[in-house]
This record gives sequence, structure tokens and C-alpha cells, in this order.
Amino acid sequence: MDSDTANAIIAGLALITSTISVFFTRASIMAQERHNRLSVRPIPYVAENFLPNPDRLAVDLQNNGVGPIRIIRCTVVDATDPGIHADNLHSLMPDLPPGIEWENYVALIGDRWLKTESMLRLIELTDQERRWSGDKRKSYLDFRQRVAARLSTLTVKIEYTDVYGTKFEPYEKSLAWFAKFGAQVS
Repeated sequence: MDSDTANAIIAGLALITSTISVFFTRASIMAQERHNRLSVRPIPYVAENFLPNPDRLAVDLQNNGVGPIRIIRCTVVDATDPGIHADNLHSLMPDLPPGIEWENYVALIGDRWLKTESMLRLIELTDQERRWSGDKRKSYLDFRQRVAARLSTLTVKIEYTDVYGTKFEPYEKSLAWFAKFGAQVS
């Protein structure tokens, strides 16, 4: 075998080795990218916070995933009349009685980020400190019942992405769980 043939064989083997190396490198990069996307996946969850006492009622949006969540849009729909909808819970609540205030609510839920293991309180009504007594306390308790009854007819729909902009199936949560408390008389 002359030196030109040997050089051609060595060059051919080097080309094959390089081609295989490029293939494995590409496969490794794709696997790493898939891992990275899965390792930052957000998981939205709407939690109903209503203790079996008359002092607190709240709805929270939580990110239970391992990566930040970008809330694109929130839609709240009335299950009894799908034509009634809003971009927050507060807009669909009954009118406040005189002297009673919301502890917290979010008017603009969409177009915001939530980091991992964080939460956004969508709405909260509370009298934890028992600020009110007599007729005002009764007014608060009656209002809390009406709010729970109203919440029980609503469904929250969250459209969201991860940090890579990957769109997921919208998350939907019925707040029907509040029905058992909206009918109670305190």
C-alpha cells in the first residue's frame, strides 16, 4: 500500500469519526435542551382558602412548578351564564356593604410573572382581627356568605408559558368548592 492510499484511508476514517462525533454531539445537545425545558416547567394551581370559620375567605394563584410562570391571560367565567366573564375575580363579586372592605384583590392578573413556589392572592375578604361587632359583624358574615356563593359559580382559566415561551394547555379550576360554605348560615 502506497502512502497516498494510506493517507486517503486515514482521512476517510477521520471523516467518519468526525461525522459520528457531530451526530452524538447534536443528540446530546437536544437531550440537554429537552432536560432544561422540563426542569423549568411551571405548574399553575388555584387554591381556595376558606377556613371553616367565618373570618377569612381567599383565592390564590400558585406556581407549584420548578420554573417561573408567565401568566398571559386570566379569564373568569360564570358557569351559570358563560356570557358573563371578566379578567379578574373582583369584577364579578357582589357590591360591598357600607364599611366593609376587601383585604386584598388583584385587578390585573394577566401579563405578569410568578417565580417558583410563589403565589398571587387574587381576592381576599377577612376579619381575622374581629374588627367588627354587632350589626357590622352580621353584615360582614352575610356578605362573606354571598361572596362564597358567587365564587362557587365561577371558573378560573389561566393561559401561561414558561421562560422559553412554550405555551401549555390552559389551566382551568372551578371554584364550586365554595358552594358548601355559601349556603351556611353563621
